[in-house]
Amino acid sequence: MVKPHTQQAKKCLLSILDSCGSVPLEVAYLQCNCDYDSLVGALASLIEEERVSIGRLKTRPVWLLAKKSATPANGKEIWHTDRKKMLRILPEALKMIRKKHNKGQKSNDKHLTEQQNIVVALLEDGIPRSREEINASTGILDIEYPIWRSLCRLPDGRYTVPNSKGAWEVFFRYINERPRRRAHLLRLFSDHREITTLLTTEIDQSPLVRLPRGLITTIDSEEGRKAAEKRKRLTLARETLGSLTKPFFVPGELDVDKNAFMYIVDSLAVEVVFEGKTYYCLRREFPGEILVEQLGDISGRYFAPPHVASAPTFLKENSLVEKKATNLLGFNPETLEHLAQARKLNYFMLDERKRFWRSDIEDLKRNKGRVNNIIKKHKKLEATASVLPTGVTTNRAEQAKKRAPRSERTMPPVTKLTLDDFQIEAAEALREGLSVLVSAPTGNGKTLVAEMLAKDVMAQGLGMIYTSPLKALSNQKYRDFKRLFGDDLVGLVTGDISINPGAPMLVMTTEIFRNWCLSEPEQLKKTSYVVFDEIHYLDDEERGTTWEESILFAPPHVKILGLSATVPNVDEMADWISSIRGGNVVVILEKRRTVPLVIRWLSPCGRIISQKEARKKIRILSEHSKTLRSGKYKNGDNKVTGSPELSGSKITELIQDKLPALFFVFSRGRTEILAQELGNNWDFLDKKEKQLVGKHISEAEAEHPGTFSGPGWRKLRRLLYQGIGYHHAGLLPPVKYLIEQLYSNRMLWVVFCTETFAAGVNFPAASAIFDSTRKWDGRDFRILQNREFFQIAGRAGRRGFDRAGHVFIRIDSRFPEQTGFFQEKKVEPVTGRLTISPNTVLSLMCYKTDDEIKHFLNGNFKMHQLKKRKSSLDLEIKMVLKRISALSVCPDCQTLACPLERENARRKLKRLRWKSKNKEKVLLKKKLSSFAAKKCSDIEKCRSTIEKLKQSQACLRLLKEEYRVVSQNTNSIFNEYREVRNLLEKLGYMKEREFYPRGKFALELHVQEILVTELAFSGLLEDTDLAEVAAIMAGIEYIPGRNTHVAKLNLPALRKTSLIRHNLLKMGVPEKFCIWSGLPGPLAYAWYNGAGFNELLAMSSLQPGDIFSLFRREIDLLRQIERAATGNPRLVERLQAVRSRLDRDEVALNF
Repeated sequence: MVKPHTQQAKKCLLSILDSCGSVPLEVAYLQCNCDYDSLVGALASLIEEERVSIGRLKTRPVWLLAKKSATPANGKEIWHTDRKKMLRILPEALKMIRKKHNKGQKSNDKHLTEQQNIVVALLEDGIPRSREEINASTGILDIEYPIWRSLCRLPDGRYTVPNSKGAWEVFFRYINERPRRRAHLLRLFSDHREITTLLTTEIDQSPLVRLPRGLITTIDSEEGRKAAEKRKRLTLARETLGSLTKPFFVPGELDVDKNAFMYIVDSLAVEVVFEGKTYYCLRREFPGEILVEQLGDISGRYFAPPHVASAPTFLKENSLVEKKATNLLGFNPETLEHLAQARKLNYFMLDERKRFWRSDIEDLKRNKGRVNNIIKKHKKLEATASVLPTGVTTNRAEQAKKRAPRSERTMPPVTKLTLDDFQIEAAEALREGLSVLVSAPTGNGKTLVAEMLAKDVMAQGLGMIYTSPLKALSNQKYRDFKRLFGDDLVGLVTGDISINPGAPMLVMTTEIFRNWCLSEPEQLKKTSYVVFDEIHYLDDEERGTTWEESILFAPPHVKILGLSATVPNVDEMADWISSIRGGNVVVILEKRRTVPLVIRWLSPCGRIISQKEARKKIRILSEHSKTLRSGKYKNGDNKVTGSPELSGSKITELIQDKLPALFFVFSRGRTEILAQELGNNWDFLDKKEKQLVGKHISEAEAEHPGTFSGPGWRKLRRLLYQGIGYHHAGLLPPVKYLIEQLYSNRMLWVVFCTETFAAGVNFPAASAIFDSTRKWDGRDFRILQNREFFQIAGRAGRRGFDRAGHVFIRIDSRFPEQTGFFQEKKVEPVTGRLTISPNTVLSLMCYKTDDEIKHFLNGNFKMHQLKKRKSSLDLEIKMVLKRISALSVCPDCQTLACPLERENARRKLKRLRWKSKNKEKVLLKKKLSSFAAKKCSDIEKCRSTIEKLKQSQACLRLLKEEYRVVSQNTNSIFNEYREVRNLLEKLGYMKEREFYPRGKFALELHVQEILVTELAFSGLLEDTDLAEVAAIMAGIEYIPGRNTHVAKLNLPALRKTSLIRHNLLKMGVPEKFCIWSGLPGPLAYAWYNGAGFNELLAMSSLQPGDIFSLFRREIDLLRQIERAATGNPRLVERLQAVRSRLDRDEVALNF
């Protein structure tokens, strides 16, 4: 006989499956709200009755449950229907649930039970407590580990009991900070049944709001409010489209939010263009008479009406795509294109594809004489086209607009170099052997100071190191210095390549220099100077730590030359360097731009306007934009419409006398779209220039076979012949280098590029155009900082040629309020960004004394600034206190005996009467009656004094609060260091100064040290197939983009890696030390097994440059592990084999 609890669990499970179809087994358990034994009995009973099926995901160890009659078949899951087999695998499926169930059971050990009862009794009040607080409150200092395991641990490290009030508070606070993934929340709060039940509810349940990609937040958060508002707009847009009675419509004529419409339109309608006018046609079916009648009104073509039909389907049935039309007629595509452009054959665009009316094509096919004449005529056109460069058609060449006549001096002339004052001052200070910081605007010639220093240093028989923030920039500088000093005197050292490392002039990334300072200081014995290019990268959130450590760890005999863009606190940076390294640090500050910038704005109506006009225009556009987004009408029936976007072609026409231009765009895809659009209308090169471009392209294709055959190269090649290019991180390095060469050789007139094109490499232009000043920073869209803007804008203006550099900012008609206005005098100061990593702690403990470690923690730039601010606040507080004590205040001041205070109290009492706040009213009356009113001899003087006193007291409160925060932050670096050190000791990496095998291994790593070490020591890298090792390593420190997808591959090694990472997180290792994703694994697996680069592109949404960077990072990491595993020859041999298979073809670096 089935027990009542089991019977109830059966009914609950069947109810869940009826409403949800298939669900994860763990979710079913949480929603069922039953105990573990009842769940086991219910499942066994349902399997015996053959009413359910058990399955699992192919890609992850997630067990699923579904009704046997409704088992899904989508290829992503494996389902079992055999009753005996399901009963055999049931224990394995319930393993995870059993673990969680056993965790909550009380121990049979009497000693442990007593401890557990005491701790649980303490936590019954619902207030979460830390370990230290629990130890202190219970008086038990040695609480056993099983007790801690049995408690519910919250994300902030405190403990509580299930479903407590404190757990709910932490939960809501945690998801209010930022949206969190549901799977992550289910793992963190798995012991809180009420919370997990709320999370597993499939519909939004107040106060939770579900966001895309499995994220959850609350309705009170900013993201929650945005999501609710967005859903409201989407619902309204769907209802509007659903209420249309005709299939074709123009979006601008509907009262719907533009963004909401664009979000849902692809699922409900298809874009169609007739005679240059854009319509959308709904996918749903309509009566044939309505469809045919409206289509006739729009296109001028009439058809026999079907009974019912979908407009897109009807159009496809009555038309042919280009390929089918050419096959039917026997034309080549160029002939058909010529007929369409000459308007001798009508066509329309459906879903961005050109289509010809079927009846026209069939009529033309029947008229064979006309067809033969067309073919003969087009052969003559083809003969003319054969004299043009590949990629430029006759029709395009005839239609392309030519640039306005060029002046004789189109580019800066070669003149004798004249040094600026700041360059001379810097050179003199460096010759005296001093450390120097040079702060000057972008494009003023800071690099020339480093070149003069290199010449002087090598003349003395000493060495110099030039560091840069990016590998691409290091490679560029290496090529530049080779041209200046020759191959023998210049070397390059990055993470994945080493060329001539014994040369006196070395170019390297800052990370490599930092590592040499710690582990190989003997390499720096002959080095007299290190150059930090773009030293303001100290402020970079990701790389700033490496820059600080490099400056702190550099040997005392090495002097520093720092090259920085204009920053307001360069003196503070110099003070810091001087304080930690000793000696004088000379600041060379140049505020004047050699070529001044003229900043103007481009309005959507196609005018170049000043800042004053731009502000006025933006105010008007913002009002229109808000009205448009709200869907409201203006002036009765006239609907507000958005302003058209100013095209790249129109912008080029406006500034054609200010070319060449760099067009900065903060989207890779948009750089290509804008370049293609400009290429449809402009051709900047003559025949001779096209031949030179062709020569460069042929040389590049011969040097890198295969690299220039990927998707998109044909279109880019055509654009290059027209003097147009695009440049972004998604391109392979040889392609980017080709574009840089063509631009620097004056063969490209407009380059659409992302901000990386402005990162340090000197590519000046007459103009810099900002497509927008709004960028995505990885978390949200924001306006550029002043420093970022002027770093990019500084590329405008060619020294010795342009009187001014022209900067143009396009006003985005969609988001006009996010157009930036920038001032160079408001450039943001550089701040310290030091963070403590496991390698930092291990390196300090291995190579530094206790005093040196203390000096490091006390002497970093962040601490320098905090101490300086603390000292400043201390002084300000003393001054305010002095000001307060100097005020002559009567004894009754700020009491209800003072007439002024009584007057304020009576006013407050009057307000309380209106608000019906009786308790406060009674309390205030009592206070008034407790003081006897006194007269004031000089009430106006008292009023003025009290006002000053209150202002000073308010100021004092703010200063004291800031002082408290600054004091806390001064301890943050020490606390962070202790936390990481304690973690390493807990994991068995070290103890005091004694290093265990794991610690020695991690010391050689600089990427995800803990995760990589645990993978190596788990035996996974030694026992796994080499292709799967490549797949594992590809995911280290990889964070997928918002829309990244890769073809899935079921690899056991990826599942094991995920489990190791999961266990580390459970042990308290922070997520930032366990960054790994299985997403790129299939790419590395395929590349190792010999797949071609184009095959990888077909497998994923990643661009060629992304895949190249992915494998270069992996190769660098494999080298690090090889150095760490020197005592394990077998592992080293395996990793070398993986690296050699990855480092080939397009991924290999060629210099």
